[in-house]
Amino acid sequence: MGSDNRKPTVNLRTIDFLNGCCKDNIDWKKMYAVICLLNRENIHSVFKYKKFSDDFSNELTCYRKDDELIGMIRPSYEEFLTKIQIDLNEKPCLVDDDKLTNKLLNRVEVLRNISSEHQLREEFPAIYKSLQDGRNYIRPLNNKRKSLENELSNTTDTNRINEIKKELDDVKEAQHYYYSCAMQQSLPRFLKCQVDMYTRFIIKRQDIKKVMEEKNYNSLFSKYLNIDKLYMYIINDYLRKIEESKDKDEIKKYIGLIDKYLDSNMRKDYKIIGGGNLEVDLNSIKKRLENAKRRVADNSSEVDWILIPEGHDYSRARSVNGSPIKETILNMDEIAKLKQVGEAKNAFYESTNYLVKAVGLRKYHGYIAYIYPNGKVILDREYNKDNPNTALGDAIYIMNASDFEELSRLDKTTLMKDSRVIRVIHSKNWLDRTNSIIDDLGTSKSQEEANQLVKRLKK
Repeated sequence: MGSDNRKPTVNLRTIDFLNGCCKDNIDWKKMYAVICLLNRENIHSVFKYKKFSDDFSNELTCYRKDDELIGMIRPSYEEFLTKIQIDLNEKPCLVDDDKLTNKLLNRVEVLRNISSEHQLREEFPAIYKSLQDGRNYIRPLNNKRKSLENELSNTTDTNRINEIKKELDDVKEAQHYYYSCAMQQSLPRFLKCQVDMYTRFIIKRQDIKKVMEEKNYNSLFSKYLNIDKLYMYIINDYLRKIEESKDKDEIKKYIGLIDKYLDSNMRKDYKIIGGGNLEVDLNSIKKRLENAKRRVADNSSEVDWILIPEGHDYSRARSVNGSPIKETILNMDEIAKLKQVGEAKNAFYESTNYLVKAVGLRKYHGYIAYIYPNGKVILDREYNKDNPNTALGDAIYIMNASDFEELSRLDKTTLMKDSRVIRVIHSKNWLDRTNSIIDDLGTSKSQEEANQLVKRLKK
């Protein structure tokens, strides 16, 4: 059966929604193991390789047709594509074309010519970690196997012999053939396995994409999950999609889906915990939706404004000896943690009652200014999913609307020292402190100053 005409919409973090949605009598960890097994079978069916540490199961993708609210839940090809790029120490790119193929095959050639473990660690840190993890995994299994074989040769008890044989079968099953052949032999043997495997991953990746697009986990989830809660997780991801998008047509599409959800008979009186420990309930969904609708209205409140000047262009930076500074490629766990932090921060601001959101002219760098009806302006670093480190803004800057235009032209160091600015570190209670400032009504004067600032920015 070929893939249908559904299109991918959002990616769900598997552990998050399983932990929050499994029915009371279902262990979410066992459900996760089931999904890992299913996806392992997907990978093995195409590539004929088992890889110790990669289940490609941390995300699932929703595929929907125009008339569907959610659609089909399937394995995530995006996660697969991202992981193989990270393993090859290439910055992730989701434009899947011949250029990407050539780039990745070039990295495989570099891998083919690795001659030492030190070189492997420097050039391919993720693969080096996989080597170390595999050794740590196999070592106790090898020791147990030798011990059982020794015991088997020295016992005459028929019952014990049968028990030992069963244990040996279990140990052999646990020793993935990929690691048992590669880990115990020379580094060249290990690298040959890696080169063969990643070459298959690259050349045959469209085959795995087709397999993934034919899968459907909906019936599995209907049996074991609270579907009403699952819908809330997916709607939260629709809101995330809105909050990271600059495309008004895309934003309007997701607004329509959320409106459709709100009109449905799904149960909505739950409170779920999204990424970054963000609490999501019906009220927060409605608030974020209101702000989304304001963004795409004819008199859109989103305006361009250069805020805090950006720092150095690190893509052109040089080390002291004049050579380019090598960019560190984050692993999947690091990306996932930063994504949770960044998305939770975005969602928090989108649930507040700001008047306008002023963004830097170079939209994917710098800070965003949220201007509130009470005359306060909050500057915080914008999170951009294509650059996960943007989740790590260390503080927010709070000032009066009357001072914004002057202060936002200052460099960051000067801004921090200005007495008119309150700096709030992103510590555990930063949301409470920020909420207390936003919730203050202000004075009639400060409210008018906010309105006047908005008018000036919109000119």
